[in-house]
Amino acid sequence: MYNPRSTSAGSIMPRYPWLIANNLDRSQMIDKLKFMKNTFDVPYTKVQIDTADKWADNQAAKIVKDIFIEASDLKEAYAKRPQGELEKKEIIALIAYLQRLGIDIKTTDIKTADNN
Repeated sequence: MYNPRSTSAGSIMPRYPWLIANNLDRSQMIDKLKFMKNTFDVPYTKVQIDTADKWADNQAAKIVKDIFIEASDLKEAYAKRPQGELEKKEIIALIAYLQRLGIDIKTTDIKTADNN
């Protein structure tokens, strides 16, 4: 996202350097979850809403750990920075979002002619 042409020669994807520079503003996250639950009947539980910050922290830490495993040069670059700095960046939230696309939080068994 910082420079797509550095990994994909000839890419027409634009650069998004601010996603790496900017910290994510999560100050309204809980209010947004409550709004989605109350307005659109998104099935968030009270526990999910109350622990959303902790869940987001854990998800960000896992993403950063995976990045450092795959890109050791980034680990060295961030080793001199305060602990947890990369976890706060907008790019980590975007990665988390992209990883969730197409994945159900809960799966339900659907009865079909094959599994009845």
